[in-house]
Amino acid sequence: MALQKRWLLFAIIAIAVTATLTHIPPEKLDVPTVLQIHNLDKAVHFSLYCAIGFSVAMSVRPEKFYGWLVVFLIIAILAAIDESTQVFVRRTVSFADYCADTIGITTGIVIAKFFFLSNKSKNGEY
Repeated sequence: MALQKRWLLFAIIAIAVTATLTHIPPEKLDVPTVLQIHNLDKAVHFSLYCAIGFSVAMSVRPEKFYGWLVVFLIIAILAAIDESTQVFVRRTVSFADYCADTIGITTGIVIAKFFFLSNKSKNGEY
């Protein structure tokens, strides 16, 4: 159970960091020029939401497909809220950013699922 609590803490921190970073007004955000070239900000969106997807899946540890789907849907809704509320701090709402978020969520959850399967087979549970 301690491992689940650690993953939950990591998930909460990742969500808080993501929400904070995505709601800093653009005039206060000193974005490195490299992130503005070739849409590298999509890689940042992907990475942050991959970490969130992985850590939430690790903390909840769903057993059935619908459990994994619920984890995905909850985080995808969170990402949609995160993206749509950026307009209040004069940031651009971007469907491409949301797509990067959902691909990151999916990747994180899939990695967590493979992690579970490998641990189950090592422990003889699967």
